[in-house]
Parts: sequence; C-alpha cells; structure tokens
Amino acid sequence: MSAAAELPRGLVVAVGCWFAVAIAASFAPAIPLHLAPSTLTPGISQTLVLCTMALWVGWPLLRLSAPATRAPSAQALLDAVTLAFLIQLPLWPLRLGTPWPVQRTLLIDLHVLAGLASVTGLVAIGTSVSSGWVRAAAMAGCVLVAAGLQLPLSALGMAPLVSSPAMPGGVPALLDRMRSNMTIPTSDEWNATLVLWIASIVTAVGGLLLASLLARVTESAHAVASTRRVG
Repeated sequence: MSAAAELPRGLVVAVGCWFAVAIAASFAPAIPLHLAPSTLTPGISQTLVLCTMALWVGWPLLRLSAPATRAPSAQALLDAVTLAFLIQLPLWPLRLGTPWPVQRTLLIDLHVLAGLASVTGLVAIGTSVSSGWVRAAAMAGCVLVAAGLQLPLSALGMAPLVSSPAMPGGVPALLDRMRSNMTIPTSDEWNATLVLWIASIVTAVGGLLLASLLARVTESAHAVASTRRVG
C-alpha cells in the first residue's frame, strides 16, 4: 500500500457514530414490547439500510469534499476494505433477530459489498483530480448506485427491463432481499447478484485504473510546471 494512503481512523469513528445513530433512530421511537423476529425485522432492516447508506453515500460525500489525494486508488481501496469489515459488525449479529438464514444474510451482504465496490471506483476517480465537475459526476454516480436504476429506466420508458429480476439496484433491491417471503434465496436472486457483481467489478477496476492514470498525469503536469517556474 502506498505511503501516501493514510489509515482512515477518522472514517472509522465517523462510521461507528453513524451506525450507533442508525440503531437509535430505528428502535428508539417504538421499541417492540414483544421481542420476536416478526417485530424486530422491520427495525433491523431499517438499521441496515441506514448503515449501508454510510458506505454508498456518506463515505463518498466525505472523500469527495476533501482535497485531491496523492494516491487516490490506494486510499479508496484502503477505505473500502475498512468499510467492508465495519458493515459486518451490525449485519451478522442483527440477523439473529430476524428469520434470515445464513444464505439470505450472505445474499444481503453481497448486495451491500457490490454497491461498495462500484462506489470505490467512483470515489477513486473523483479524488484523483480537483475538478468540481468530475467530483460532482462521481457523487451523482454514487447516488445512482444507492437509488438504483429502476427510476431512471422507468422515466426512459424501459419498464420491461426494470421488472427483470436481473436488474438489481440500490436500496430498493436491498429492501426486496430483506422482505422476501422466501427464506432461502431463489436462483433468480443469486443470478441478479451475480449480474450486479460483474457490473460492480468492472466499475471498480476501471475506476481504480483511471484514477491512477489521472493522478500520474496531474503529478507530471505539476512537475513540469514547477520546472518551468524554476527555470
């Protein structure tokens, strides 16, 4: 890992506080009198959605509001690995209060991590330059990852594509995974997750490579400008 990539200690603290607030916001207004999976699952689902928003929207907003980094790809990758571990802390213990078996919890986990992978590529691109337009576009992409493709495709008149089980997207699809009447995930759900992961890997790898290239070009331009000033 590059020496320019800093350990995200502040990010860990911020995300931990977000998780605590998410749990309080989900259960404090109305704590179920009868503790059972049927009464706990809605609050747990809301908690996990709020925690996921920290990864898909909160983290990009934090990084894209900061100055450009010397190693955008390394920093984004380090942040993403840290967040991937952090999201396991609320997900797996809270599943004990739901009817979700290990298979459905794993499906939900993969959905969250796939979105995180896509966001990682976008954050890397945005933090590699100082351009406000590039950063705004990267943030818009992160919001699209969180919102899903259903609404934009519906607006374009692509209703059949939106209704396809192979079109997973954002929080709406994540809630569908949580609220499914099928305890064990179906083959359509696994296939949709596979499609999502393929798209996420392409976005993540492409974004990391492009960010590294942009960082090198920017660094070379600065070096040339410095040489001309000295000369």
